[in-house]
Amino acid sequence: MEKDNSMIFPYHIPIVFAVDDNYLPYMSIALNSLVDRVSNCYKYNIFVMHLNIDLERLNRLKENIRNNNVTIEFINLNQYLKKIFKEYGNIFYERSYFTTAMYYRIFIPEIFSNFKKVIYCDSDVIFKADISHLFFIDLNNKEIGACRDIAALYAYRKRETVWQQNIRNNFDKINFRSISDYFNSGVIVFDIVKCIQMKTVSKCLTVIKNIDNLYFPDQDVLNIVFCGHVHFLPLEWNFLWTTYIEYKDNFMYLPKKIINEIYKAKTKPKIIHYISETKPWKDKNSFFVEWWKFPRKNLFYGEILCKKLMIQNSYVNLNQNNCIYVDILDYLLLLPYFNFDDLYKHIEQLYNLENFALYRKNAIIQAESYYKKKSFLLNIDEIYFFMPKKNAYIKNIEEQL
Repeated sequence: MEKDNSMIFPYHIPIVFAVDDNYLPYMSIALNSLVDRVSNCYKYNIFVMHLNIDLERLNRLKENIRNNNVTIEFINLNQYLKKIFKEYGNIFYERSYFTTAMYYRIFIPEIFSNFKKVIYCDSDVIFKADISHLFFIDLNNKEIGACRDIAALYAYRKRETVWQQNIRNNFDKINFRSISDYFNSGVIVFDIVKCIQMKTVSKCLTVIKNIDNLYFPDQDVLNIVFCGHVHFLPLEWNFLWTTYIEYKDNFMYLPKKIINEIYKAKTKPKIIHYISETKPWKDKNSFFVEWWKFPRKNLFYGEILCKKLMIQNSYVNLNQNNCIYVDILDYLLLLPYFNFDDLYKHIEQLYNLENFALYRKNAIIQAESYYKKKSFLLNIDEIYFFMPKKNAYIKNIEEQL
């Protein structure tokens, strides 16, 4: 990447994402939420690290962002990774929903060596505050800023389920003793100069090469290398969504200081992080409502919805079908909800009823374009069979679209 000295001025906020083609639509949702919160006082320079994603897909991502204060640049790591493989071999371990893209954050100090400070964010987040506030937090002479991984600490201390026992075994495997200082790698602020001086990239690659089958591959590596070099950020800057349901009022396994932090962060989180294999675009959960506020205006909306349809219904295979079978009411807009009352209350608050029909129509058009297939829909009477009478007039609106 060529150096651009204009980027080093304090009013530029560099934010880095790492993504593969499968996660690109979901990262676009994170970007929508980020852009909704930006300030007019700064320029926000977004960089997307990827490996050979189709240019048309990347341009669609860029089209989602309509803000003069925000720029997007795509960085293809193809050549960079070839050099890594030549020196270290193909050392990257994938597991479950962990893909090679998770390792890209490790390379940030080298790839962005012309910057002083850089924010990295995972793709499965939404922003509830202006990210510039995170950028200007003083790291107190530490190499990175990050939030403690409360989920990992809780699991390590409780050790009740198989998953929690696996966490403990993993900490023993990597010989990590400062459990309360184990951080989540989903949001990291890098002091680039200090990381380069510490040679963090080569240290991380050496750890990856020497330790096999890590439970949290990139996160474990970063914790090993940066142990003792972390400024711990307030939990509100990487609030793990499982906190809402995992602990409730049972904090007996956590230190009092962290409990106080959790209560503060729950009140007004600034970044919500959807950790674990349970994701808003895959599963139904009332805690995912916040995420679903953003896709409806997104150019990937149709793709997101159809992929969810296939995930929830294994018999739906768009590659084998001539048409996209879309039960619109059930799958396109009911996704985060469990009953109709919640759905229509949400529609009234969020959309206005006319846009409810329009967004739905746009999603179908986008899905047809992405999959290059026609859609097979329920007829209007079937779609609105359960519609409360007071809202039934939107059936007429949709018939006119």
